[in-house]
Amino acid sequence: MDTTDWKDLTGRAAAAEAQQPPTLLELRREAADALMHYRRAKQYLQALDAGEPQPAPPWRARREDAAKARCTPEEEARLRGWVAAVDNARAMLRRAYPLKERFMARCFGLDVPIPRSHGVKARLLKLSLDMHVSQSTLYRWREDAIELTLYGAIEAGVLRPFGLSQPG
Repeated sequence: MDTTDWKDLTGRAAAAEAQQPPTLLELRREAADALMHYRRAKQYLQALDAGEPQPAPPWRARREDAAKARCTPEEEARLRGWVAAVDNARAMLRRAYPLKERFMARCFGLDVPIPRSHGVKARLLKLSLDMHVSQSTLYRWREDAIELTLYGAIEAGVLRPFGLSQPG
């Protein structure tokens, strides 16, 4: 087989992979990222709504990306969906389990920045001591927060885990 055939086959395989729905692990990772970026994303959206100039969207850290001062309408809708998903998850936890909601806010830095110098394990150990809850319980609560955010994103239409199109 010559190289052009091989490149054609790998190109088709890559295209087929791109059409595959995301795995559960990828979806959970995206929800965890949304939780970690929630505070900056919410500040960015509030500044957009107020008409204040923003240097760049929070996820554009590189200089060449920062040249685009405003996100596209699709990016803005997606960002608003993620913020709404986190807000809904927090509201649900606040009603049912206020301690879990407080943990969610402190674990992911939803209200105040978290120290990035410490790893996740060190942060959870400190939270465990501060909240008088075992570490294993906090790991479970962390997974619950990620899942609730993931469900909220699916409900908001930000994610379509099975590759289905919008109804109607």
